[in-house]
Amino acid sequence: MVSLLWGLFVGIVIGGGTSLLAVHGLHVPLNEPVSALWAYLFAAIGGVLVGLFAGKPIWAKGARIEAGLKAGFGALLGAGLMFALRKWVGFHVDLSSIGLGQGALGTNAALAFPMVATVIALLFEVDNMFGTDDKDTKGGKRIAAGTKARVATEEPAEVEAEDASDKASKAKR
Repeated sequence: MVSLLWGLFVGIVIGGGTSLLAVHGLHVPLNEPVSALWAYLFAAIGGVLVGLFAGKPIWAKGARIEAGLKAGFGALLGAGLMFALRKWVGFHVDLSSIGLGQGALGTNAALAFPMVATVIALLFEVDNMFGTDDKDTKGGKRIAAGTKARVATEEPAEVEAEDASDKASKAKR
């Protein structure tokens, strides 16, 4: 539950930051038909940032490759979700009373970028919730690297001989 709330928070913050950067920072007019390229670009940037922070974040132990893959996939997913939002979701919203513009949902940066980033963040959080066991597929425990593992054989005499040779080599050192 906490991870889903974290995903919701990450999506809203990154999506809101992306829309602030696009509209107020760079003055990109997102409700003109020509500006679809800008919408896809900023949705992809939001997807990259969500991929770095949602799920297993980049600063977690052993998560750099996973975060990099999520960032790349987040960019593609962000652009794809923005395409779907602009193409097939035709809701008309009017937020001009609070200064956030009006038009189709996919062209309103105040709503479109946070929605796209939140969907991606929740997807990555749900993906991270499952499959984090430290057990392999056979149900046994994993063996840490650098440790010796004993394998049971049918002939215990071979195991005793190997143990005796290990002890003799350690004694010589």
